[in-house]
Amino acid sequence: MSNISHRNERGFTLVELSIVLVIIGLLIGAVLKGQELIESARVKSLVTQMDSYKTATGIFRDRFRQLPGDFDDGVARLGASADGNANGIIDGTGDDGESILFFEDLILANLITGDATDPIPDS
Repeated sequence: MSNISHRNERGFTLVELSIVLVIIGLLIGAVLKGQELIESARVKSLVTQMDSYKTATGIFRDRFRQLPGDFDDGVARLGASADGNANGIIDGTGDDGESILFFEDLILANLITGDATDPIPDS
């Protein structure tokens, strides 16, 4: 009697289990590769953005003979919210520091895009 009941029961074969494990492995691999591609695109975008800031800074320096943010005639010539001290160093932090004026000067000189009233770019 017990032989008959075992014959009617059906389980997974080793081949079926192997196929399922291979499929799961392929799915996990695809997800991990997708995450890697997304992270790579983010890094590439950041590098491109930094290169555009470097280029814009060079153009600003050629045009105005001073660094953006450190520009001592930014209010009169660009309509900036404040002037830098023209010491050749972008210093100061906070809402009125030259580091904030750096982006504001680049935006007002039309060298980068952004909102001059909120000049710090989003990451």
